Amino acid sequence: RSQSLPPVNADGSGGAATLGGYAITLKVHPSNPNMLFFGGTNLLRSSDGFATANNIDWIGGYYWYYLNSIYDSAQSYPNHHPDNHDIAFLPSNPHTMFSANDGGIYLTRDCLATNADAQYRPIEWEVRNTNDMASIIYVVGVNGAKTGDSTVIGGFQDQGSWISAAGGYWGQFDGGDGCYCAIQNDTAFYMSSQFGSMRRWLNESGMWYITGIQPDGTTDAQFVTPWILDPVNRNQMYFADNNALWRNDDLLGIPDSSVYGTNSTNWSYLNRCSVASGSYITALGMSVVPAHRLYYGTSDGHLYRVDGADGVNPTATEITGSIFPKNAFISCVAVDPDNADKIVACFSNYHVISLFASDDGGQNWRNISGNLEQNPDGSGDGPSTR
Repeated sequence: RSQSLPPVNADGSGGAATLGGYAITLKVHPSNPNMLFFGGTNLLRSSDGFATANNIDWIGGYYWYYLNSIYDSAQSYPNHHPDNHDIAFLPSNPHTMFSANDGGIYLTRDCLATNADAQYRPIEWEVRNTNDMASIIYVVGVNGAKTGDSTVIGGFQDQGSWISAAGGYWGQFDGGDGCYCAIQNDTAFYMSSQFGSMRRWLNESGMWYITGIQPDGTTDAQFVTPWILDPVNRNQMYFADNNALWRNDDLLGIPDSSVYGTNSTNWSYLNRCSVASGSYITALGMSVVPAHRLYYGTSDGHLYRVDGADGVNPTATEITGSIFPKNAFISCVAVDPDNADKIVACFSNYHVISLFASDDGGQNWRNISGNLEQNPDGSGDGPSTR
């Protein structure tokens, strides 16, 4: 009966998409064997077990305007969320149904309702995330331009990007999968979502201006794309596009606009800093003392150093340690802010030695995993370090 499922949209997220099986559930109503619920990125209900395409209601996930069949992936079905993983019915009343997805837990009092809001919302949902503090945060950013500033920015998996200002109040600014984020100064905030989509939120006299700044010309950014502000010159940014590296020399020189797409202003491609095809850049680290030294690691365990990364056409030098695990994933390169020769490289794979340190800018390395590993060679139940 698969042919009755609504088609997947061009971006792979709509219709009956399951994101390769990441989001999928199938449940039969306890008192009606023909009432079938299918959850993927969206939540669908069929009154004839998907025998036909004419008896399907869109009841969750991304929002769907039934009246004119317009699919809108920019917002979620009211009080619900995309990427569905499970459904459960209340044993004492099977009309009461719980939905578990990337947004948490949601409840409807009548999973068979058809007219809660005419054609637009067949059923109504309640958010049941009371005291649920679970979430996945990819990256945290603080204001490095101002000593003592308590502002924090975070990118959350499938929950967008949030900012906590003075007093600890959190507010959501950006959507999608909140990924890398950074604070440039008191007024400029940078947030990104899946596949390198990046925006600058600029606060000018209480008005927010949102501008897309992903480099125009990027071709194959990762789902969670790493980028970094130079800690010495926070108006400069480095952006990893799969196996290539880009640099922006004047972020605040990008004009305000309401365009969310890519941007060519002040971006340059660093052609001497690319890595081999089939590999991709997974981690960036930058120095404070001395300034403008860039380190970056790759998905197959190689590590590079760029001195004077802010200069004209800088060149990368490979500093991969001979004791590094082969073809492993470098998840982080941490740089001592007081001495850029002191660095730590993290590998996120299981069953490998996870942490290595150098005191001379990558010429020599030592294993510092210690008792994080179950066994000295990295085997066993050691963690995935990030």
